[in-house]
Amino acid sequence: MTQKQQTPAPVAAGNGGDEHSTALTRESTPVGRLTKRGRILRALYLGESLTRLDAWKRHGDACLPSTISELQSRYGVTIARRTERVEGRFSAAHVARYWLAPTEREAAQCALASELCRAGLYRTVGEALEALREGAAA
Repeated sequence: MTQKQQTPAPVAAGNGGDEHSTALTRESTPVGRLTKRGRILRALYLGESLTRLDAWKRHGDACLPSTISELQSRYGVTIARRTERVEGRFSAAHVARYWLAPTEREAAQCALASELCRAGLYRTVGEALEALREGAAA
């Protein structure tokens, strides 16, 4: 029997730029092991802002609003949003853009540590938190 090879999810450059994202590298976490919830949380933690199309293209999440809702209910992280008008092929559409407010960074860090443990990348949430604070895990 042959083993299936897992292809990691694509990682985008994102819209980072805050002082925290400079210490973190997108290559330092094997994103292929994270769930879609973990990949989206990681992207928001690193400073990306996402629409559902961005989430599909960059992270393989076909239903971003559901993932956002799950993150908020599971971890209590409030994810900011605003509606934008985008021009489509035949007409304009309104889409939500999501991002992590600076005031939610600590809650998101704890949630991301849990996701990193769930993916088997760290043995304990404490180890994952320490790595995130040092900028090595995200």
